[in-house]
Amino acid sequence: MLYTLLAIAIAAITYWLYGRGLYFYLFGDLKTPGFLFLLRNRNQEMLLHKWVEDNKPATKDFYKLWLFDQVAVVAASPDAAKFLLTDRDHVEKAFGKRGPVKAQELFGHNIVSAEGADWRRQKSLYSGAFGQDSYKIYFPIFTEVTKKCMKKFADDAEKGDVDVVQWLSKFTLDVLGLSIFEIDFQSMDGKISEYYEAYRGFLKEGFQAKFLIAPWLTSLPFGPATKYNQCHAKLIELLSSIIEQKRNHKGGKTDILAHLIQASESADQGLTQQELISNVFVLFLAGHDTTSSALSWLVYELSRNQDIQERLYQQIISVAGERDPTYEEVHKMPYLDMVISESMRMHPPVTLIISRKATEEIHYNGVTIPKDHIVGFDINHIHHSPDIWENPESFDPERFSAERKKGMHRFAYLPFSLGPRQCIGNTFSLIEQHIFTIKLLQTFKVLPPQKESAEATRVSFINTPEKAWVTLQPRK
Repeated sequence: MLYTLLAIAIAAITYWLYGRGLYFYLFGDLKTPGFLFLLRNRNQEMLLHKWVEDNKPATKDFYKLWLFDQVAVVAASPDAAKFLLTDRDHVEKAFGKRGPVKAQELFGHNIVSAEGADWRRQKSLYSGAFGQDSYKIYFPIFTEVTKKCMKKFADDAEKGDVDVVQWLSKFTLDVLGLSIFEIDFQSMDGKISEYYEAYRGFLKEGFQAKFLIAPWLTSLPFGPATKYNQCHAKLIELLSSIIEQKRNHKGGKTDILAHLIQASESADQGLTQQELISNVFVLFLAGHDTTSSALSWLVYELSRNQDIQERLYQQIISVAGERDPTYEEVHKMPYLDMVISESMRMHPPVTLIISRKATEEIHYNGVTIPKDHIVGFDINHIHHSPDIWENPESFDPERFSAERKKGMHRFAYLPFSLGPRQCIGNTFSLIEQHIFTIKLLQTFKVLPPQKESAEATRVSFINTPEKAWVTLQPRK
């Protein structure tokens, strides 16, 4: 009897592993850095980039990566990324359809994860919310919150070096709350919301290997699932509360959330309550962490490149002087566009995106991708590939001048992805980054730190530095 049960258990595990791509992982024709790679917690994306470079030409277009519960096929070239991002006949979205059920509830019912007619329906609801009129509504909020951040910087700078990472996480959260949700989180004032702690806790707990490998663990009423489930319940309470406050606040701003709630009242095309919650969650995720990461690295690079910073400062002064810029003036600073673009090339906010799957067996340039395997693209490697960029580790905004951009492969630069499913909030993030940088350089000269380490350490594939110390020297 014991041997029979053991044989059944072995057969079940083998079947499960086969379904997760073990056979392809062991015997498929693509190279892999090994399953132990993801257990490293520092500079993962740069180690992966070096491995891809060292193993060319075998890794020129694709490689495979063990992601705890599945094997992913990852594009490593602009042409391969273009194929995955634009081919609707062989590839579909798989975002939000892995891991614990409660994670799927939040990740799996929004515009990022939707497919086909469902995606077109949700995108139509967003179309009016991400137009120029909406950005003009947000613009004064962006400006005022940025000025508040400069005051916090000034207070902190009097004590010595400033770690901008901690402040920018709070700054982007306050911008998001006031602009999209009409809620003042008061994060920069030191208020730590239990709901925000639940949000951070849910992301931290939900992506642990044990829950990805065995999602059923989250159903247990004890052990490691306890904190996960507590964070999930509090997070659902927060998101539901945000929606209800906005729904009951008649006559408020015509912003993104107002558009979605108004659209949800349509019987045939509107969003369900679950879809509303899922979309608010993804707005929270995309509007906070990624912009905070982009700004942290931008400040870091400005401190290391004084000539570039001075040229940018002179352009800002020539257009807006020392006053707050207007919405129109923000779009009249081409060198600022170039600096932000180069910073996101070197430090993409998300370095690796695995969010699609093959709907049938794919044959591409001599590579076979099995049906139902998840696929994605390595943004960090593409952004640092010497096959694409000259001196890729050098910070050079001139790469994005009008003249040099003419010969650039369209899919060589992917900070917000590309194709039909490009990040719908990319303009929101870029305007926020533009205003912040303008006010930063109007207020301070950004220098390397005097006492703390001048190096910023990458922590994970959500590419936020652990620390980024600078000296902020007031200009007045």
